[in-house]
Amino acid sequence: MIWVKVMVLVFIVGLFTSLFVGMINKKFMVVPIILTIVSVAILIVPVTKYLNDVHKQEIERVIKSKGGKVLEIERKDENNLIRYTITYEIEGVVKSAEYLATKIVNDVHAKDRFGRGDEWTFYETD
Repeated sequence: MIWVKVMVLVFIVGLFTSLFVGMINKKFMVVPIILTIVSVAILIVPVTKYLNDVHKQEIERVIKSKGGKVLEIERKDENNLIRYTITYEIEGVVKSAEYLATKIVNDVHAKDRFGRGDEWTFYETD
């Protein structure tokens, strides 16, 4: 989690530095635009990976608390939410579940701006 904060700090410093350079010399106004685009691109990759890792840890935690073992996780993006289809095994019986997760990085259980939060659906038989 600390590296996400470091990346955000680097992004903010880079953004303000590039804006400062652009204000000093109007000829180089393209520099802040390019630096901002590059900074955003660099920031998106680790944040997305971190979010995937957090969701997978939550899936593992919930399935393990039921006494199961995760066999497969399938991800599908849906607007502000991510739908995971999970195949897991409990006592030799293969079952499935769905986990609807928000794209909020700092709290996996938080509700999005539409009031939707994480939600589990467990299927008894396949």
